[in-house]
Amino acid sequence: MGYALTSHGWPMLLAPLTWITGSSSVDLLPLTTIVQVGLLAPIATLAVYDIGARLAGRLAGLWCASAFVVAPFAAIPYFVQRYHDSWVDQFLPQALGLTQQADFPSVVAVLVSVALTVRALEAGAYREAVLAGTFAGVALALKPANALFLGGPALAFLLARRWRQATLFAVALAPALLALTLWKWRGLGEVPLFADGEVRIAAGLGDPAVASITTWFDRTVRLDLDTWKQNMSNLREFSWSARVLQFLAIAGAIAVARRSLAAAGLLVGWLLGYVVVKGAADVATVESGSYWRLIMPALPAFVLLTASVPLLVPTLLERMGPRLSPFQAGGRACGRRSPSSRASPSSRPRSSSPRIRCVSHSSRRHRTPSSSPSWSWTRSACRPTATSSRSTCAGAAMPTC
Repeated sequence: MGYALTSHGWPMLLAPLTWITGSSSVDLLPLTTIVQVGLLAPIATLAVYDIGARLAGRLAGLWCASAFVVAPFAAIPYFVQRYHDSWVDQFLPQALGLTQQADFPSVVAVLVSVALTVRALEAGAYREAVLAGTFAGVALALKPANALFLGGPALAFLLARRWRQATLFAVALAPALLALTLWKWRGLGEVPLFADGEVRIAAGLGDPAVASITTWFDRTVRLDLDTWKQNMSNLREFSWSARVLQFLAIAGAIAVARRSLAAAGLLVGWLLGYVVVKGAADVATVESGSYWRLIMPALPAFVLLTASVPLLVPTLLERMGPRLSPFQAGGRACGRRSPSSRASPSSRPRSSSPRIRCVSHSSRRHRTPSSSPSWSWTRSACRPTATSSRSTCAGAAMPTC
């Protein structure tokens, strides 16, 4: 199976395309670009639209989708001139799907999984929960580091108390985890998550036989706080203000929490998983531009939070009215009933008053000059009789032709 430094998902997707172009990556590049830009990019945009529509209506969905499309280009003036080479020449080709790496397809898989997770927060949305777990498995098959976004769905199901959906999500994710474990074991000879360190020291009388949890966590996750601080410092150096990015994320989280606490937990957990873990990795540096490629699956979460900031305007919801009501599916959205939904006719209380019938005493027939028949109605004045609930009408409405 080869040396499994990469995952198995992206090579499996590229294998059928090599039947057309051959094994040369240069000949394969135009076809993969067409697939990513022409097929995967619209799917990602529709996923962002669906997330925004589920939170605050179709108008908000269009706004979030537009922000998602424009964000890579709108961020260019945010950085200083000497950093444009790192952003424009290195990061944008990967963010727009113009390379053969698995970064952009994994972002699309994560977005589809998150959109289905938002749908799964509704009561009884079991099929959506299974599909969300399936696409989460696809994201892990394309890039194992996408396991960092799983904290978002876990937090969302916890806040929404959707235990059945969470179980179905985990069951649908299990085959992908099993396949990834087998791939690593056959390719590397061991599973990195459970492998021992390279240096093995014989245990003495005072040495523990089993490594502590802290040792396992340090060997597996490798968080370097100094690297994270350096990246934040470089972010201030190469952009106009790092505080703006922090404000947009926090304000957007508060705005989404006002609509749905579970959705806010989903977006925040999704974003922090990459910013904290990947931002503290020793291979991620803002100066070289590798930082943006490593946290690229979390950038749509930041765009959604930024696009939600206008919801904090105090009078915006009252002004927009039903146009910012959550997109409903079966009368529900994110486990909440929309305030703009109205009761069905069968659920409305029926009046106990007797029905009033109008009886016409006289009717007149008129003929219109036109050859085509026309109908005209006159308002009748009904008055109830003293002996029954029926009423007689003076000049009851009658059709005339």
